[in-house]
Amino acid sequence: MRALTPRFGALAAGRVLATAPKARDALGIHESPWQFVPHPLAWAAIAAIGTVYVLSATRLRRGHPDRRRPTPRQTAAFAGGWLALVVATTWPVADLAQRWSLTARIGQQVLLVLVAPPLLLLGSPRWLLATLTRPRFVDAVVRILTGPAVATAVFCVTVVGALLTPVVAASASSPLGHALVEAALFGAGVVLWLPVVRVVPGTRNLSPAGRVGYLFVQSLLPNFPALVFIFAEHPFYPVYAHHAPLLGISALADQQLAGVLAKLAGIGILWGSAAIVWSQAARAERAGRDLDPLTWDDVERELRRADRRPRRSEDAR
Repeated sequence: MRALTPRFGALAAGRVLATAPKARDALGIHESPWQFVPHPLAWAAIAAIGTVYVLSATRLRRGHPDRRRPTPRQTAAFAGGWLALVVATTWPVADLAQRWSLTARIGQQVLLVLVAPPLLLLGSPRWLLATLTRPRFVDAVVRILTGPAVATAVFCVTVVGALLTPVVAASASSPLGHALVEAALFGAGVVLWLPVVRVVPGTRNLSPAGRVGYLFVQSLLPNFPALVFIFAEHPFYPVYAHHAPLLGISALADQQLAGVLAKLAGIGILWGSAAIVWSQAARAERAGRDLDPLTWDDVERELRRADRRPRRSEDAR
């Protein structure tokens, strides 16, 4: 019996080692940072977004002469946002961000929050966004979230929360958890940009100065973690501390580089957008035209909301 025990133990250990790669693959954990990994959830979401946009230029316009085809400028903007979404949520950026590099994670956040949402919104026809946000529940949620104070809170809480150590650890150990973090960041990005781009009917109208101030505030609050990353003397995340050296960079250098990227990208994109808003307002004032004219979509949305209020009061009685 004593002679059989070591053999049985070696056999059991061999089976565990043999099945370990399969278990790691099931969890989305791989030995090489450059090993190709499929992302079916991301592929499905990206394909759905692209399909809706293609249909908006073809089938969804039939029988509706007021629904205009996307302009070349809109198509280019949407394509840029769609490509940013592809890069951020698929191999290799998504895999590097999940377990290997904090710099890759910050780069992914920049794409999901500051690049993809505004381009997708600016590239979408206004009538398409009006149709998607027309249902009562969706309209109520959009109306609440487009308030500057609420949008600021959602943006800051989501961006900072995604960098908390427990959240990073959970997303590193679960592909589904990482996908949920990606979805939350993209949603926060949409909320951030809705008060600025004003492409959804019925959203609250900020003046050009208000939008500039709003973007300036967004560039300050979430950038606090960037300063912490830059001046920290030790790495904060065990998962990156273990894997970053395999990329040829120390964990602390990776963390400092992530802080620099977050700082420069945040300030560059948000301040650059504020400069564009101010420049557009100045040109509109010189030309004697309204930068944000009232459209029929806005009027129709407000009439729908007003029509729902008496029904609520009658139901309450």
